[in-house]
Amino acid sequence: CPGSALSHHNLGHALSLAGRQADAIPHFDEALRLQPGYPQALYNRGNAFGVQGDVDKAAADYREALRSKPDYEQAYYSLGNALALQGKLDEARTNFLAALRSKPDYAEAHTRLGNLLLLQGARAEAMRHLHEAVRWRPDYEEGHYYLAGELARQKEFTGAVTHLRAALRAKPDYPAALNDLAWILAAEQAPEVRDVPEAMRLARQ
Repeated sequence: CPGSALSHHNLGHALSLAGRQADAIPHFDEALRLQPGYPQALYNRGNAFGVQGDVDKAAADYREALRSKPDYEQAYYSLGNALALQGKLDEARTNFLAALRSKPDYAEAHTRLGNLLLLQGARAEAMRHLHEAVRWRPDYEEGHYYLAGELARQKEFTGAVTHLRAALRAKPDYPAALNDLAWILAAEQAPEVRDVPEAMRLARQ
């Protein structure tokens, strides 16, 4: 019955969150035996397979979840990530875009799509998505970090510093952002950016 399927799903999800993927997967299996096509069970079993490194099984479960629930933005996003790991970048992009059609304010999908588009050489479109991520979620530290990284690569250091500071406001113990900000403040010669004393302070954190 659906209630039993829900119980197995919830137990599997709890075990998965606790890092016990091998124990979680049989509960997702049982939930799906009791309620075939259960989209959340498929999605979370896919996540468990992904943590175990089985990207093919993860992708198969995300696809099946989308057959049951075609507007499941998290499944589109996770399938996009799995496809990117498989090197299927065009198909990954299609799934990130589908996630954004279902949820236009999906900051993580904007950032992942932006990074993928950078790999494909579509910088203008990539920057639009990287900016959208932090517009929708101003406290999204990874969004600010990846946007800062691309600005720094283009030698737009003032903007990079702005977004690294925003990343650190959201997550003060973000080692990569601390290191990158310290490096820019120490290495950049422009007076509006250079701040060696702050760079040294950051490097000690």
